[in-house]
Amino acid sequence: MAQKINERVSLLFATAFSDKARPIEFVWRSKVYKIDKLALYHNFWRGKVLYHVFSVQSQNFYFRLSLNSQNLLCTLEEAADVLPD
Repeated sequence: MAQKINERVSLLFATAFSDKARPIEFVWRSKVYKIDKLALYHNFWRGKVLYHVFSVQSQNFYFRLSLNSQNLLCTLEEAADVLPD
């Protein structure tokens, strides 16, 4: 079950000789979470601010991260356990 979090996190991106950046890890509550899979990406405008939303998998958890492109602050919006196969 997903839990609303809404806490700021530090997000690290990587580029590989292309114009696309991809999140590779984030820090939440002093713990580093390596992003294993980018499950979904979308963006939206709220007024004049563009937000980038990443749904990612790390270890046995799913996270939804929102990046404000104006001030570059990243928020962890939700966290959920991954269901076993």
